[in-house]
Amino acid sequence: MKVIGLDCDGVINGTPTFIVNSMMYDEDGSNTDDVIHPIDRNMLLLVAKLCKEHNAKVFIMSTWRVGQSIDWFSEKFKSLGWDDPQIIGMTDELHDGISCTRRGREVEKFINEWNEKHLSTPDMCIDKYLLLDDDSDFLRTQPLLKTNGRNGFTFKDYVFADMLMSDRYTMDQVVEICINLRY
Repeated sequence: MKVIGLDCDGVINGTPTFIVNSMMYDEDGSNTDDVIHPIDRNMLLLVAKLCKEHNAKVFIMSTWRVGQSIDWFSEKFKSLGWDDPQIIGMTDELHDGISCTRRGREVEKFINEWNEKHLSTPDMCIDKYLLLDDDSDFLRTQPLLKTNGRNGFTFKDYVFADMLMSDRYTMDQVVEICINLRY
């Protein structure tokens, strides 16, 4: 099974999203969620297109997951035009004092636990994944497509992610390509 690890800030939004949403803030607090959790519809729909093209599921690794549920993300994404976001879970938050690779270890834990749980159904095991994030706190061996936090997930990022998720590349090749891009 193919999956996308999805961060929110810097991936499905960028600096312009924050500026526009903060200007639309209502003093009565009726739209505070859009200010606190702003999403750029076009960026989100590029992620949706990527998932649809590759029959990929999503897991949430954003700090937005704290205090939220899969249903909250699903409803938010649907309200912006992603018809069927197939969100399989969210990473756990690790508090072990090691911050430079924390998100990577959270992803590693999620994938290992997911695959252990689905050993009897190989089609449900994660065999290819790509992480979309604007930060670098991942393990060197993880396939990170690092976005520019100011711009979010652009069409250029989409084209590259589409290539990496294709069957043309093995998981090892995807990791190697991503490592070379980071350094």
